Amino acid sequence: MFVHESQLRHVLRPEHYYSEEHYRRELESVLLPGWHPVATMAELPREGGFVARTLLGRPLLLRRAGDGVHACLNACAHRRRDDDHLARVRSALCGELVFVCLAEEGPSLEEQLGPHFAYLAESFAPPWRQVWAWRADYQANWKVPLENGLESYHIPCLHARTFGDYPQERNVEHELHETWTSYTTTEMDRWVKNAVRRATRWLGLPSTGTYTHLHVFPNLTFVSMDTFRMAQPVWPTSATTSSTRVWVFAPFGPRRGVIPWLFAHGNALAVAGVARRVLHEDAPIFPDAQRGLEASVCRGVIGRREERLHVFQDYIARRCGADTADPAG
Repeated sequence: MFVHESQLRHVLRPEHYYSEEHYRRELESVLLPGWHPVATMAELPREGGFVARTLLGRPLLLRRAGDGVHACLNACAHRRRDDDHLARVRSALCGELVFVCLAEEGPSLEEQLGPHFAYLAESFAPPWRQVWAWRADYQANWKVPLENGLESYHIPCLHARTFGDYPQERNVEHELHETWTSYTTTEMDRWVKNAVRRATRWLGLPSTGTYTHLHVFPNLTFVSMDTFRMAQPVWPTSATTSSTRVWVFAPFGPRRGVIPWLFAHGNALAVAGVARRVLHEDAPIFPDAQRGLEASVCRGVIGRREERLHVFQDYIARRCGADTADPAG
């Protein structure tokens, strides 16, 4: 069920989606102090192997060291294979997701993920394996793609071939907390339920029949079903542009044999294909949403299916000290 009985007002005003001043506040107060997934151990399979990443405008070098990863600011290209002389930044693992924090001090990764840390660590570790990764740039403020994932009104319009219609309220549960929100439902097409049930049975895994979307503030989203896990952060690249990375994991085991092998690999291909399709269905609307925000003089209202937006926007406003009063008073 939903939490609020009626509509809510947008906490943030349209200019908070394109203002340079507000963008700088978000960087300093919300994003730079946080932990961000930037790679996976599958992308660093060998000892000493490295990958380069850019996080919030900072170039990073990630190097495999035993069962962990060293992260440095990649300020000197000629020292790429020797991170001893580069400035270290904090790094930590949650399962096989590699997180980095650019702030020298502050909460640990486990503290930021809170009650979800243990579940996420299990969700992105064996018998789960990475089966697909994706990176994209969006012509929209970083909050636009995040907020798109927090409401379900858009599902019939954009995801008619993948999700169909949105679930009925009695089959949906929203949890709203100060630093995270979640959406859980057991309602899905019968053929999807049957396919998931068959796959989990042959893979020797438990079947819950649930779909969960978790948003850990400010910019981390995680999606889970019995047959896949997905992690997706979204970062700003300017006041009006953003980027994302996506990692999809699927289960392999614990059952062995030809049929479990076929189910595991068939499921991996299927969930990667569905994730790709859903993400490509969403992306085209973000530039239009951004243009609408930049032309709007009204903040609008938040419907009951969008109530997770209210908690997120309130978090941003409080952390940034944003003036949310209407210009006219």
